[in-house]
Amino acid sequence: ETADKLYLTQGAIALYKKQARGKRIKDVEEKMEAKERIEELAKKLISKEFKEDELEKEYCEICKLIFG
Repeated sequence: ETADKLYLTQGAIALYKKQARGKRIKDVEEKMEAKERIEELAKKLISKEFKEDELEKEYCEICKLIFG
């Protein structure tokens, strides 16, 4: 269900849970604007307000905030 909501594969979710992916979380925690955008995105995902193409765009915007 999580994979479907995030438009990811079940394998990707498993890697995040095992912490084999997403190791740069500290980069996010240090950048308040990125952290706020992620929290907003999570709320929208829960309320099902996003389509897949909109979600991909938002992922890209958040990555730009984190990695420049």
